[in-house]
Amino acid sequence: MRNRLLVIDPSRDRYGRAVAEGVVVVEAQLSENPLKRFSWPAYVGSARFLWRCPVIVLVIAPDPRVAEWARQPIELGAGSVIRPVVLDPHDIPRVIEPETARARPELAVLSALMHKDHGADIEVVFAGAVAADAVAAVDYERGAVYYDLVTRDLDAVARAALEAIMRKEKHTFTSQFAREYYGKLLAENLEEGELLGRRHALVSVLDARGLRADEAQAARIDACTDIDQLDAWLRRAVSASSLDDVLGDDA
Repeated sequence: MRNRLLVIDPSRDRYGRAVAEGVVVVEAQLSENPLKRFSWPAYVGSARFLWRCPVIVLVIAPDPRVAEWARQPIELGAGSVIRPVVLDPHDIPRVIEPETARARPELAVLSALMHKDHGADIEVVFAGAVAADAVAAVDYERGAVYYDLVTRDLDAVARAALEAIMRKEKHTFTSQFAREYYGKLLAENLEEGELLGRRHALVSVLDARGLRADEAQAARIDACTDIDQLDAWLRRAVSASSLDDVLGDDA
């Protein structure tokens, strides 16, 4: 993820130059990357020169092992050292209450990033979505970024669980942003449901007719995301004498 600058109390001095009380360079770090040991000091130097103020690098690391790596001091030479400030899941509370998410949206989004574990903790994902909706009411673009961060990397099961919670708590979402993104999520889940239904029907017909798919053929069926293609295979499965006849020349 690209780093973002949080500029605290920006203004201009009497010469018209940009100044600030402080700058935080925020970076989400998902894995160890030796090049960051060079780029982080560069971020500090350029931001310090631009804003003429203290600068820190804040690293958000969902993986505790990556967090431990990121905490190591960066030696610049001649005794100069930069020490990134690092947050891992132990530093961020789980936010699951919609009221808290609305009141402290940044904390809720950060909680979702730290604790969602690809959707295993769906409550924090839902709270993050509520936070994104609240932010979008005053800043649509920032809300969209938050929602993307919260829902990124969710598997089909997690997305279905999130959609179910949204459907149950639909009164929570009232903005145009929420309707747009909720509708997008619902459409994705409906399409996935149709695909699962077609695959199940195809396998059921094949089993009933004694046509057993080998590992490669089963993988092709499972990987197919084209509903029209699955329908074509299903029609052939009714009368075909072999799996090769069913899958035909569609390989």
